[in-house]
Amino acid sequence: MGKRLRLSLAVLSFSLLTMAAASASAVGKVVVIPFQGPPIPVVQRALYVCQRVVTSAIPPAYNLVPPADVAKAMAGDRLVNPGDYASMAGRVEGTAIIEGLITVEQRRRWRLRVTVRRANTGAPVGTVTWSGIGSRPLISNLQRNANQWVSSLLQRTGGPTAEPAGGAVAADEGGSDDEESPSLSASASSGGRRRNGPSMWAFSLGPHVVSRAFVFTDNLAGLPGYNLPGAPALAAEVEFFPAAHTNTVARNLGFAAFYETSIGAKTTTNDGSSGATLSRAYRVGARYRIPVASSAVLLGADYAQHYFNLQVDSALPPNVNYSAVRPSLTGRVAMGSKLTLSLTAAYLHILTVGQLASQDQWPNMTSLGAEASAMLSYQLDNDLELGVGADLRHYAHAMNVQQGEPMNRLVGGALDEHFGATMLLTYRLR
Repeated sequence: MGKRLRLSLAVLSFSLLTMAAASASAVGKVVVIPFQGPPIPVVQRALYVCQRVVTSAIPPAYNLVPPADVAKAMAGDRLVNPGDYASMAGRVEGTAIIEGLITVEQRRRWRLRVTVRRANTGAPVGTVTWSGIGSRPLISNLQRNANQWVSSLLQRTGGPTAEPAGGAVAADEGGSDDEESPSLSASASSGGRRRNGPSMWAFSLGPHVVSRAFVFTDNLAGLPGYNLPGAPALAAEVEFFPAAHTNTVARNLGFAAFYETSIGAKTTTNDGSSGATLSRAYRVGARYRIPVASSAVLLGADYAQHYFNLQVDSALPPNVNYSAVRPSLTGRVAMGSKLTLSLTAAYLHILTVGQLASQDQWPNMTSLGAEASAMLSYQLDNDLELGVGADLRHYAHAMNVQQGEPMNRLVGGALDEHFGATMLLTYRLR
């Protein structure tokens, strides 16, 4: 009898400890109010499915208030103002409220509006809208990215998940007759700024203008400088975040690549001669995205190459083929509902220089480099952006000339600066 009593007490204690641990690990209790819509059978079936999808999208860190407790707390009361919501949620000790509404408009366009509220005040923190031509496209769109949006809005009520980076949309944009992207209407707590979900892919393409100024310093040899005042080029860039639509830590880990090439460039020397020139650069590496409200910070690590070759009569043309490790820091700041400013700074740890550091030129030279760029982008719609920007690549060389070097190599160093201006059209796949 004593053994059975001790065993029962042990089981009871373990159960209580387990429940306490689960309760302590939870960051809040979510009240899901039954979704509303027209009293039509097909709509009521869609409401049931949509509510299940949204409920299943609530992160595991939150507890769900049982539907029976929610019905009892509502007790037939009408929820009209924030105080009504707060009073209802207080009866079940909720910390967040989710409600949904389906409307059917002309041309059979279905819309689902999901609103998340703070339970202590009843005030909304944001509303996401999904839409489609018919119930099936609507449900399909909801299933595709409900996790990221529900998690994002619950975070605003107090929680562990991060908000997505980017700007916000206040009304539906983009999409086709069969499918549309969700949109988020931010409440006053989010500053009314446009916030799109994090993009999985971003591809940019556009015209670029490249220029170069190369000068020798401490130039005892009297070597000429070289100048490329401006030449047309083409630039392309891609970002890929494969886990962007998950709730794991990997959602902010991605990859990026960049490529540019000149078209018909010619370099002029100080004596007025010119020569055909080819400039080409690329980089590829990893990115880690840190969302900060409606903005974002990106940490990058790339392998980069920059090739520059000109055909001139000079015995020592400044032809280079830089390779470098490129750590970078990018800040993307929302300037308004549709404008985004991107600023990038990068250090170039030079691995090789190419012909300029060959045995018949300056084999003992040491080099370092840096990059800076700025881009102002305007959001044309939910998927397209048009940006204009400028960039600078700066290379500094110390020639480390040794005693006995030929006269035509007696220079202390060199500065190699590349300026660029670009216009990019960016497509984002969310």
